[in-house]
Amino acid sequence: TFINTVFHWPAKDPVVADGNYAYSTTRRGEEFQNPSGTLSVLDIRDKKNAVTVNTYSQQYPFGLGLSGKYLFVCNGHFGMNIYRISGGGQDLIYVRNIPTDDIYDCIPSEELLVCQTKTGLWIFNIENPENPVLVQKINN
Repeated sequence: TFINTVFHWPAKDPVVADGNYAYSTTRRGEEFQNPSGTLSVLDIRDKKNAVTVNTYSQQYPFGLGLSGKYLFVCNGHFGMNIYRISGGGQDLIYVRNIPTDDIYDCIPSEELLVCQTKTGLWIFNIENPENPVLVQKINN
């Protein structure tokens, strides 16, 4: 059943949610000419009145993955940004960028992060989420 909508500029918009907050990326322009994008934090406590509480500029975001208190944002040829979630979920602290092949999506599973890149799958060990370790590449 449809409950609510939150306005953002027209773009592709992956979303992950955890408790009272959801995280969403949007992008516009072209990846190699005029790229831009946003990572938004949405307060979803009131499902009928979800509101954007924070936004963070991104280079050209695609998919994102959530693992514990860490958010991994795939930014095409700009690599993967890592954020630590704080403030009960509404604030993000930038940790670092990991250079990768063009990266489009990631799925965390326990201590692993499986990423879809232009050249295939990259698998990171994220036992220390601030310092992922590449453990395997599976080429297309």
